[in-house]
Amino acid sequence: MEVQSEAGRGSRFTFTLPIAPNMADEAAAAADNREEPSALSPSVMAQTGPETAFHILIVDDEPSNLKVAMDAIASMKLAYTAVGGGEEALAALRRKKPDMVLLDLMMPGVSGLDVCREIRMLHGLAELPVLMLTASGQTGDIVAAFAAGANDILQKPFELAELKARVQSLLAMKSSSERAVRREMDFLQAQITPHFLYNSLNALVGLSYKDVNKLRETIQHLTVYLRAKFTFVFQSKTVPLERELELVRAYLAIEQLRFGQRLKVKYSIDEKAQSLLPPLILQPIVENAVRHGIGQKPEGGTVHLIVRRSEQGLEITVEDDGVGMDEQTLVMLENGHAAGIGIGNVNRRLQMKYGRKLDISSRVGAGTQITIYITEDSDVDSDTDRR
Repeated sequence: MEVQSEAGRGSRFTFTLPIAPNMADEAAAAADNREEPSALSPSVMAQTGPETAFHILIVDDEPSNLKVAMDAIASMKLAYTAVGGGEEALAALRRKKPDMVLLDLMMPGVSGLDVCREIRMLHGLAELPVLMLTASGQTGDIVAAFAAGANDILQKPFELAELKARVQSLLAMKSSSERAVRREMDFLQAQITPHFLYNSLNALVGLSYKDVNKLRETIQHLTVYLRAKFTFVFQSKTVPLERELELVRAYLAIEQLRFGQRLKVKYSIDEKAQSLLPPLILQPIVENAVRHGIGQKPEGGTVHLIVRRSEQGLEITVEDDGVGMDEQTLVMLENGHAAGIGIGNVNRRLQMKYGRKLDISSRVGAGTQITIYITEDSDVDSDTDRR
C-alpha cells in the first residue's frame, strides 16, 4: 500500500489487486505440462488436480528433484504448482497464495532462505507452512532455515514416505489453525446477537412513553452488558468473578423486562467466593437457560444461579426448570452442536485452562443443570482492572 499525505491538505492511499487469470488458459497450459512431465525445465510451471482441497507450491532448481517432489505431491492427490527458481516462486506467490510451500534451500540468485523471508513478511507460520528441502546436513543451514521462518526441514535425499508424512502434518496444522480462527470469529460474532439488541431497543422505546425511571435503569443495564461484551472482544484476559456476575445480572434484568412474569431469577451467591476466571464463561450458560430452557416453555420458569466455595476452588451452577433436553440433544450440547456455539466454546476454553468440561444434566420437562468448576491452583492472569 502506498500513502501520500500533506499536513492540512489530506491523504491518498493507493493499493493494487491482481487481475484474475484466465482459468481456461491455465487449465490448457496445465494439461500440456502433464502430457510431457519428463520435459520439465527449471523455469517451467505445472499444475494438477485443481479440484483438490490443498494447493502446494514446489520450488527447486534441479529438474530431477522437482520431478520427484511433483510425483510425490500428485500421489497424495494434492494440487501443485512447480517452479524452478526463487524469482519464479515469488511471482507464483503473487499470482495465487498456496496452502503450503516445498522450498529448496540452496538455489542460485534468489535462495530458498530469501523466498522464505519474503513469505514470512506477509504470512504467519500457521497460515502458510514452509517445508525446507536441503542437500546440506550442516547445523548452520538448519538453524538459518528456521530463523528465516521455515516450519520444518527435510534433508535430501529423502524417503517419499517421510516427505508425505511431513506434508500431511503441516497441512493438518494449517487446517486446525484455520478451524480455531473460524470458531473464535463465530463466537465473537455470536456474543452480541441482533435479536437481543432489537428486543432491548424496542423495550427502551416502550419505556420512554410510560416509565422514565425504569428506562434509565434499563439503559444502565444495557451499558454494562455491552461494555463487558466489547471488553472481551478486545481484551480476552481473566476477570474477577464479580465482573462476570455484573454482566449476568445486567443480562437477566433486560430479559426480565422482555419476558415479564414468565422469567423469575434466583441468586444464591456466597459473598466470600472470590476468584479470577476467563471472561464470558458464565453469561453464555445463563443465556442458554433463558433462551432454550425458559423461553421454550409457555408458562415460563425460574433461573437459579448458585455460586459457592468447594474443596477444589469455585463451583458455579446454573439451574432452570424449563423444557429440559433428551439424551441425544444433551450429547449434541456437550459436543458444541446444539444451542448455538456458546456452550461449545465455553467447554473448549474450560478444558484448555482447567482440564475439565462443563458438568451438564437434564431431563425432558424437568429442566437443566450446568456446573462450572474453577480450580484455584490453575495458572490465571492477574487482571484486576475493575472499570
